[in-house]
Amino acid sequence: MHRPRRFAALFLSILGLGTAQVANAAAPERGWTLGPSLSTHWGTAYEIVYDTSGVPNQNDYLSLLTWDLKPVVTLGLDSRWESGRRLGMDVNLQAAVPGLPVGEMNDWDWFYTDRDWSHWSLSDVNLRWGFILDVNQDWRTVRTGPFTLRLGLGYHLDWWAWRDTIRDSVYSDLNQPDSYYPGPFPAGDGFRDTEMNPANYGKNGIDYRVAYHSLLALLAVDLQGERLFAGFTGRIGPTAAFSLDYHKLRYDIGPLGVKFYDSALGFPWVDLALEAGFRSTDGFTLRLRGEYAWLAEIRGNTVIVDPFTGDRSISVDSGGFSYRRIGVSLLGTWNLETRRPGERSS
Repeated sequence: MHRPRRFAALFLSILGLGTAQVANAAAPERGWTLGPSLSTHWGTAYEIVYDTSGVPNQNDYLSLLTWDLKPVVTLGLDSRWESGRRLGMDVNLQAAVPGLPVGEMNDWDWFYTDRDWSHWSLSDVNLRWGFILDVNQDWRTVRTGPFTLRLGLGYHLDWWAWRDTIRDSVYSDLNQPDSYYPGPFPAGDGFRDTEMNPANYGKNGIDYRVAYHSLLALLAVDLQGERLFAGFTGRIGPTAAFSLDYHKLRYDIGPLGVKFYDSALGFPWVDLALEAGFRSTDGFTLRLRGEYAWLAEIRGNTVIVDPFTGDRSISVDSGGFSYRRIGVSLLGTWNLETRRPGERSS
């Protein structure tokens, strides 16, 4: 009967100890911190092809491809510079371990206006490369006791590339196999009754790469103590996305394939980060950070390169992007140069 009360008392005691540590705020420092990071990320990149035929359809999509990042391990460097007054800058670079399996790619097509998806294929995917870059410039606008509020601007890059290996498929018969436009389903049977050429199983059918460039407004809140600290950072802003979708098996005549270059500008990119950690007396800091990133669906143009002639054609409003990712990072940094404001270097 008394265990819940004892547990509550113990919890409040621990909370009070932590609050006391955080409330013992240190004076602002200046200098440079640098150290390694180890992160794991889970996410999905959405590659969208919109129906621009003008024929009324069930939805806006002609195709949807989902590329997994489940999970991805990255190694990185984290750094921060403090002016000693109000100005600060963060630079964080992460590079993924290449060549590892990172999940699946699902590819859906809607070829008919009176049915659900008509074509589907499944691939295993390996990561070709992956980079995450953050550069933030911030200004301390409020500091009172342990509490600090910072506002700023940031640049963010997520850049990923995959290679698929085809595993499975469900297709529907087409009266006109070369037609890639939605229309009524042909009379008779044939809906989801077949598959792609089984000889393609085990082959690399698609290579895909995408980069999301974002310019972001930043708000950060910190609780700083002599040893313990915690913080929250939120950013929002527009994104320019660019991709290359290389379909290698479109023609069964050697290495010819079709390349689709998509680009779009839209809003918003949103990312959030929570972190907590401690600092030792010799300038070492250990932090645990959780983060979430999300890009709303944005729509742009597609440039198609003819594999036979090299000619380029533009399809307006036909390509789209969306993205989401969560991550957990462990970071260790050292103070390379730390001085209180007003002190001079020797």
